[in-house]
Amino acid sequence: MKPFSTLLIKLLGLYLGLNPLLAVTPLLFSANVHEFWTDEWRPVFIATLAIPMIAGLLLWYFASAIASRLHDDTATTPAIHDDDLVRAGSFLIGMYLFIQHLGLVINRYTTTGELSYGSLLVVILSILILLGQSGLLRIYRWVKYLGLRKQSVDHH
Repeated sequence: MKPFSTLLIKLLGLYLGLNPLLAVTPLLFSANVHEFWTDEWRPVFIATLAIPMIAGLLLWYFASAIASRLHDDTATTPAIHDDDLVRAGSFLIGMYLFIQHLGLVINRYTTTGELSYGSLLVVILSILILLGQSGLLRIYRWVKYLGLRKQSVDHH
């Protein structure tokens, strides 16, 4: 499961790093690029480009270490368990939401001086997702076995 998680973490890092860059590439090659590269817009570009690109590079570089912390290395079976997929998936979703919405919070604050409360809430929730993977796993198991327990009770 660790190699699979490493691959997914690297893919997330690649996506996070390239997606914002590809979004602004047409702007960078336009004839009016000097109009956008002002002191007012520079923090916007840094928040929307640099943060996801740096986070993507860090995820790419530390993918193996992150995957090791997500999974038990003592497991000898190569089988992929759904618990491992939930753990890896919740980490990836939490990290993606954190990085994307942190950029939005910083962008809005630097341009208008106001907080983007919706994005700030997503940042807080993403931190809870990252830190509360065991809780998400318990919820997943509860939902997964909810119907089975009811059926087994009906048969007895």
